[in-house]
This record gives sequence, structure tokens and C-alpha cells, in this order.
Amino acid sequence: MTKLESPIGFGCAAATAADTLHAAGLVESLRKFGGELADQPFWVVVPPAVMTQPKASQQLSRLNDAGAQVIPLDTSAGPMELPFSTKALGSAQAENLAAGQVDLLVWMDTGSLVVRQPQPAILPPGKAFQGGVKVKGGPRRIGRCCWVLSGR
Repeated sequence: MTKLESPIGFGCAAATAADTLHAAGLVESLRKFGGELADQPFWVVVPPAVMTQPKASQQLSRLNDAGAQVIPLDTSAGPMELPFSTKALGSAQAENLAAGQVDLLVWMDTGSLVVRQPQPAILPPGKAFQGGVKVKGGPRRIGRCCWVLSGR
């Protein structure tokens, strides 16, 4: 394994017991298929109420076995009843934890899987990622989002 130019860490938020299952799969996929990034730190932020659910217990053990740091979400930091509050507050908490340990925190959704070593997305001059959310009537994608895959 070669030395990285700058340390990279990963994080996600598991808002429900079902999300802990997906988070375990995400961390395990990074460990197995992440190449040079396989052993980088991974923070999984979980609300305390989810951590005590019996369905989450086995998945939290899987996360620990895979070397992830399971962190109780600080639910006093903001309004938990808002949509996506666990992700927003969790990412802020993970950024604080990662400060001084890594140069870049890659925030992922629990529905993601790593299938090969992540590569930088280098876009040509004048190109940018685009996206948006239509609040009324639910989310919708506008524009195109593209990812650069290794070997392509």
C-alpha cells in the first residue's frame, strides 16, 4: 500500500436501525474494495435512540468489527424533527471529529457501496456538478451529475 498525499476520512449518518445495516455494508465495502483508501478512518454518527434498538445492535457490532468509529449523535445541537437533520447534524459533528486527523472528510450516504478504489473526480475547465431540489412536491434532479470512474 502506498502512502497517501493527504489523509482522507469517511463518514455517514445512520438515522434508523435499517440505516445501520446499510452503513455496515458501506464500511465493509470500503474495507474490501477501497484499495489505498481501505484503511482510512470512518465515522458513523448514530442517534442515541437508534443505538439502543435491538435491531441496530448487531449492525453496530459489524461497524466496530470493520474498524468504524460509531459516534452517538449530539441531538441537542439542532432540531431533530426536521427532514435530513440527522445527516446535517451528523456531518457537522463528524467534521469536528475529523479535524486534525484528516485533510478531507468524504461524507457518504448509507445507501452507497464502494466497488473499487475511489478516484478523484477531475472535471475539465468550465464543467461543474449540477443538482437541485424542488421542495414542493418532493425532490427532483435537475441537470446532469457525472462521476469519473477509474480506467474510463
